[in-house]
Amino acid sequence: MIGDLSFGPDGLLWGVVDGTIFALNPDTREVVKSKKIRPSLYNSTKWRSYYLRWAPDGMLYTTLSRKLFAIDPQTLQTKQLADGLVNNMTVGLDGSIYYALENQLYRIAVPQTDATLKSISIGGAPLSDFSPGTMAYTVQTAARPAVTAVASQSGSRVMITEETNRTLVQVTAPDGRSTLAYSIRWETIEQEPLTLHVEFTNDRGEQLTAWKPGELLTARMQAENRQARGQEALLIVAQYDEAGAMTSVSYLAKTIAPGQTEQLAAGFRLPDSGRGGVVKAFVWEGKDLAQTSMKPLSPVYNLPAAGGGK
Repeated sequence: MIGDLSFGPDGLLWGVVDGTIFALNPDTREVVKSKKIRPSLYNSTKWRSYYLRWAPDGMLYTTLSRKLFAIDPQTLQTKQLADGLVNNMTVGLDGSIYYALENQLYRIAVPQTDATLKSISIGGAPLSDFSPGTMAYTVQTAARPAVTAVASQSGSRVMITEETNRTLVQVTAPDGRSTLAYSIRWETIEQEPLTLHVEFTNDRGEQLTAWKPGELLTARMQAENRQARGQEALLIVAQYDEAGAMTSVSYLAKTIAPGQTEQLAAGFRLPDSGRGGVVKAFVWEGKDLAQTSMKPLSPVYNLPAAGGGK
């Protein structure tokens, strides 16, 4: 009875029959390799199959004849790795061999085939939920940060490749053959381009919650550019009468470099007459009133008339 079948890295279909290993060419259906490693006594349970597991370096591990063997698929040379009856085994992502003897679990470490990563950092901070055995991640960000990675084993090689919407981290183990690839998929999230703080002051530097006739009014804005590119910011301060018509306007524009904070101020002296209307301050994208996309970069900040006069 065939205990297990598995396609190997060489494209051959490998199988085990009790104490014999074989490889079949799937195109010709011919057995091209075979070796009797132990006598085929056919006296073990048929309810549990034998295992064939491939290691990262291409070595084959099996439980044929209920023993644990390592097999070189090129030469069919074998080595028994454990004494006793072995029914369960597997190969970990790091190349370690795990097997059970009775009620005990054992591990054989193969560090030269370990191509896992110990850590990934995004913009200098550890990647959230990173695990050496998790190969794919999704990160939401407004601007793609730098990626760094540290291999689990010294002597491993790490290569980072940037693609359009993802970053690949390819690791080659110390043996030079075993490889793993981690991927980070980037999802762009929209964020407000500027962080703003706006306040109104009079000519004595006092902060205003309402305007009065005859005062020198100034709208002061502090803007931080959180983008990876420069941002043209146009601060506009305007007074509107009770009918909604603009009666006064002042503006100032600056180009704010990435990651930088700038101070802008604009204003005018309020008329001595008139008690109603509102003063508004807001930020548009643009260089001046004649060269603006009118794209809002801020909410509208309102300063009502003192006493709510009409």
